[in-house]
Amino acid sequence: MPLPLLIPIGIGAVSLVTSGIGAAQAIKARKRRKNAQAKWDAAQQINQNNQAAGEQIQDDVKEKTAARILPTISGGCLGAAGVSAGLATAGSSYAYASTGAVISGLHGAAATSAKLAWLGGGAVAVGGGGMALGIATFPGLALGPGILAFGVMSNINAKKFEKAVDEKIKNLTTST
Repeated sequence: MPLPLLIPIGIGAVSLVTSGIGAAQAIKARKRRKNAQAKWDAAQQINQNNQAAGEQIQDDVKEKTAARILPTISGGCLGAAGVSAGLATAGSSYAYASTGAVISGLHGAAATSAKLAWLGGGAVAVGGGGMALGIATFPGLALGPGILAFGVMSNINAKKFEKAVDEKIKNLTTST
């Protein structure tokens, strides 16, 4: 196996690992939300006589849930954008084109072609995957970290949601 192909293989491996961690965090967040909903349903059954307070709590929980969706999605997008921009910058600053020129010294189409070839493990002529593999690798740069950021943000927001439901249930049970 040619040594230059370690770059796209490494990027793919990191993307898969971060995607897996992010998916696990998202699954954990979903379980937390289901658990909080089950607690809420149980509390509603216990406190059916306090209908007004129950409706207020339900409105509060729905409002907090809706307010947390946008930060979760934007956190995933920002994580993806940051990693892909950082790697593209690192590639253009420290990498060399197949001609031996530093990529940061190139401009326009030559710079784009050299960056994509670098992501693909180098030019086909020197045993790398070339621009085609670079183009195939690039979405993984954003996808893996994006899924990771989304999963972590989902889990953080699910913890907050669960805590808010527990607090509201505690207030509801102490007020009756």
